[in-house]
Amino acid sequence: MAEMLGGIMSYDPLYKCVNIATLTDEVRRAIFYQVKNIFRFYIEVFDICYIWCCRMSIDVIVLRPIGFVRVDLSDEEITRSLNGVKGYIEILPEYVDGLKGLDGFSDIILIAYLHKVDNEKRKSLAVKPFRRFAKLGMAVDELPMVGVFATDSPHRPNPIALTIVKLLRIENNILYVDGLDLFNETPILDIKPYTPNRRREYIEIPWWFKRAMELIRDKVVRQSIIKN
Repeated sequence: MAEMLGGIMSYDPLYKCVNIATLTDEVRRAIFYQVKNIFRFYIEVFDICYIWCCRMSIDVIVLRPIGFVRVDLSDEEITRSLNGVKGYIEILPEYVDGLKGLDGFSDIILIAYLHKVDNEKRKSLAVKPFRRFAKLGMAVDELPMVGVFATDSPHRPNPIALTIVKLLRIENNILYVDGLDLFNETPILDIKPYTPNRRREYIEIPWWFKRAMELIRDKVVRQSIIKN
């Protein structure tokens, strides 16, 4: 350091360091600014790393299933069901304590991860609403293409499903439910009770949704007539 500063400071060979007491004010200021710049550099590097880590934590979100859907029907049978099917949710043992107090609610909300949606289908941002009802003979072609966030389509950037089912009973870590529209082995991310405060007395819907409801209602009526 003495050579770097032009030999204007003394060097203590005993301690192998610079004797600060012999430095002039000008040299001390020079050292201070050098050290300050070094620390400023590392602080800036730390800030960059911190921001990068924060962004990474947002871009990559790790969620672990609390359970899985169990049904004895094929994917096709579940898809063709208008009102859902019966089945049960198997909760993993480490989350059983989270079920305390859930019995007594007639309906629950399931938040699930649609594990069968591939990466290509996650790129979909415009979809045909109620497309699955075309398999039931509904004329969905007259419905317009809309943004995926205006629909319940499983083909979306983050294939997360929210469905409300009837809670029949709870036995240990098993929740028996009715009205399932999820495939067998679908991972369940969370469960919430369906409560009165979630209900909205009056809502507005766009024309294409109203038309879809009419098509579904007509289909259900025709099916009931045929059965009778």
